[in-house]
Formats: sequence, C-alpha cells, structure tokens
Amino acid sequence: MTFVSLFLISTAHASWPLGTNFNNAISLDVTDYGFQVISEATLDAVPLEPIYIPEIYEYDVGYDPLFGWIELWEYEFSVTNMWVGLSLDEMEITPSTDILLVSGAASIQINEPGDPGVLYAWAEGLGFLSVGESCDLVVDPFDLDFDTSISVTVLSDGTIDATIGDLVWDTTFSSDEITLSGCAIGDINEFLVWLGIDLVELTWPILEPIIDSQIPTFTADLETTLEDLFAVVVIDEEIDLLGTPLGLKLAPSDVQITTDGMRISMSSAVSTEAHACLPDNAPTASQETSFDMPWIGDYPSGLSTSPHIAGLIDDDFVNNALFSVYSSGALCLNLDNNSGALPIDLSTGLLGFIHPGYATLFTTPAPVSIRVSPSEHPPIAQTSDTSDFAIQMEELHLDFLTEIDGR
Repeated sequence: MTFVSLFLISTAHASWPLGTNFNNAISLDVTDYGFQVISEATLDAVPLEPIYIPEIYEYDVGYDPLFGWIELWEYEFSVTNMWVGLSLDEMEITPSTDILLVSGAASIQINEPGDPGVLYAWAEGLGFLSVGESCDLVVDPFDLDFDTSISVTVLSDGTIDATIGDLVWDTTFSSDEITLSGCAIGDINEFLVWLGIDLVELTWPILEPIIDSQIPTFTADLETTLEDLFAVVVIDEEIDLLGTPLGLKLAPSDVQITTDGMRISMSSAVSTEAHACLPDNAPTASQETSFDMPWIGDYPSGLSTSPHIAGLIDDDFVNNALFSVYSSGALCLNLDNNSGALPIDLSTGLLGFIHPGYATLFTTPAPVSIRVSPSEHPPIAQTSDTSDFAIQMEELHLDFLTEIDGR
C-alpha cells in the first residue's frame, strides 16, 4: 500500500491577479519509503522467461603427418538443450545529489536437474582414449550484482523523462558451479583436457552477451515505472464549474533530487474572466501569504506513518484558484423551484426557520426564489488546530424574493 500525505504550504509572494502561473503550485516528494515501494513493484513486474542457447558443436579429424590420407583420430563434441534463467532478487534505489543510484542482485541459472543440458562427446583413434558419452549438464545458480544510475528531467512538453545511465555488473560464475552426471565423468574430463576445452571458457562468450541484453530489462521497467508515476499530471483543459468555464493548466516544471528524496515541482494556473455579478469593490487579485516551503522530508510532526509520496500545495496557488472561482461568478446563484438545484420546494414557509416573525407576513405559502451573491471578500484557504485544510469566506449575501399580496 502506498501512503500519500498532502500538506498546505504557504510561500512568500506578492499578490496574484487572475490566471497567474505558479511554478511551484504543487510539489510531489518521493521519499526513501516511496523508493522502497517502487523497487518492490519493479521486482514483481520483471518477466523471467528462459533464454535458450544455440547448440555448441565442434568436429575435427587428425591425419598422419607423413601419410595425409591416413586418419589417426576423429572426434565430435556438442552441447545442446542449454538455457539461461535470470531472476531479479533485490533492487534498491538510493537518492543522491541530482541522481538516483540503483543497485541490485540477480540469480542466474543454467538448466536444472529436471531439464539438463546435454554434453555429447565421441572420439576414436586417440590411442590412449576412446569415448562415446552423453552427460547431463547443470550449472548451479550463481549470483550477479549490478549498479547503475537514473537521471530524471522535465522535457519541454512538461512530461517526465527518466534515463538509465551506464550499467556495471559482476558475477561469481566459475567451474565449481558446473555439474556433469549420467556418464563416465573421468573419461569426459580427460577428453576435455586433451581438447583444451574449459567449460567456463566455452559457455562464457555465449552467456556474457545474454546477461548484457537481459540486465537492462530490469532497470528499463524501473524507468517506465518512474515515468508512468507522473504521466497523469499534465493537464491543459477547460472545466465546467456550475456552468462557469475555468481554464486549468498543470504540468511538471522542475525535478530536484537530494539524499532525502526526489521532488517534482509542478506549475499550474487557473484562468477565467471576471463576472459582472461581482460587487463594485471586488478585489482584482488574490490575497498574498508568507511562509517558507519545507524541504524534502521536513513534514509536520505527529504523522501516524512516514509517507511514500508527500504532496505539498502552495496556498498562494490555492487562494488564487479560489479567487478564480469567486471571480468567475460561480458563487452568483439564482435558486428557485424551476432551477432543479434543490431537493425541496422553496416557499415562504421556510422563512419561518430563519426568523419566526417572517411567518406572520404570509397568510398562505407562496413560492420563493433565492439569489446568492458574494461580497468583496473572496474565499481563502486556512489551516487551524482542528483541521489541516479549510476554506474561509467572510460574507455571502442571500436575497429572498417572493410576492406579498400579489406584489
């Protein structure tokens, strides 16, 4: 389970008119705990399909140096049904200065007892050795360690690009891991010594490029995971708010990586036109605030757990977005029984709940319409001891319209 925390943060700026673009409107911090989750997800996502090695085959004939048509010896050697399996066992992502360091461990297996490779050797005329054997060949799993790095940048179109750096790996593969069975092992070993064949040297030129091609698949999935994690945060569209259009833009603007984690800063702007229903003394810009943006890992005390991803929202941006909603006229409402906006009918009988004296003005219930209009005080974001986030609005005017005695 990924734990996400969201914090409202104030930063020091001037006042902001409609449509202002905030470079650090929203910041998403991936913490050490978050990178652990990403690493675990990568372990589960890497496909582990066996890779089959082409047949290794060698044949030769030796002739008498004096009488070239006389065969002195002849041999045939092959290794078939060999495959390589790689499994990713560990991966760790460590944030560093401007880069992510990635280290991991994998296991490599060449065949298994239930599905061994087949080593075939046949020779005649060697004098001291005559052989015709097929052996089962299995290589015990051996370890492979790898290291690489990932740089994360914001492209010109606002998307996140993760790039894998040079990959370095090392392995413990040796002849001690190779097991031959089901044959006269002494004869086979003597035959291989005569040929000058070392099974490690024989298989390594084939195994090495397979490892070179497969290890990048481990980190490639990690690269995709990081890019997909923030792919959904690019927005440029118009939204409808109670029939009022609001333009919304949101895209990554910067990436910062330190030893504490990675921060994706996103720019955003909410745009609209000032509505004619606003009072004459309505403000032309949102209220400024003053506070410092905390650094990665510096979150409010008292959290029940450490977040994997922490979201920080600049309240200058929130206030400007609320100011845009206010300026758009979305709070200027006309409610009546024909609007369909309320689940009950509006009548003069409801006015008695506001003040008992209103009930005496009406001998029979009559339809009522309500006109909602904002004051010169737009809504603003607030924090308090009882809540992490609240919206405060000082005044909202309500006008009740009805007929009395037909007027």
